[in-house]
Amino acid sequence: MSELTSVTNHINNLNMLFAKLSTTNYNIVENEHVKLLLQSLLYSYDQLFINVTNYNIDGNLHFEDVVGAILEEESKRKNKVDMVESPKQAEALVMMRYFGERSNN
Repeated sequence: MSELTSVTNHINNLNMLFAKLSTTNYNIVENEHVKLLLQSLLYSYDQLFINVTNYNIDGNLHFEDVVGAILEEESKRKNKVDMVESPKQAEALVMMRYFGERSNN
């Protein structure tokens, strides 16, 4: 996965690869899907990788559960960025209005 690829696109690409493999009668068991997905994530997802694998008591990770955890993590990260960017944008807007009003007087 590259830094520019969204997690959703990455998961979709992996699913397409898995589907292509299955059409060639090369089936990957679900646990292997999970391992490939987790190992293909960026290093910034290492903590999620650790959490998911440590939480797995019975040794059976389910692909859809892991995908859900990854998408939830991506959503949290986007919200965090939005929370940081919103005050900066609001401050810039206030400054633009302030200097706009001063130049009109």
